Amino acid sequence: MDLEKIKEELIKEKEEIEIILRQMDEEIEKLKHSDEFEISDISEQFEEKQDFYVKREILTKKLESINKALEKIENGSYGICVKCNSPIEENRLKLDPLTEVCRKCAQL
Repeated sequence: MDLEKIKEELIKEKEEIEIILRQMDEEIEKLKHSDEFEISDISEQFEEKQDFYVKREILTKKLESINKALEKIENGSYGICVKCNSPIEENRLKLDPLTEVCRKCAQL
């Protein structure tokens, strides 16, 4: 398994997510200071804000998973199942470098 390649890909994805989250935070600040809307727009804006916050939460959780995987690479515990302490199959890690469980434990 090429840990250096996985690490590089995770760092790249982390940087991309951080940029998106910063842009989202800037958008939130703009919305906080904007009070230009009509009553008819309230429900539409509410739905848009809900979608916005759901997307932001998903990105935040993914960023946390990436940070956790990078930490495991650094401390030598990457690729070890958190449930049974067995090595996670290389193909499984290639498909999802953020997975924390082996195939056997995932099926349980």
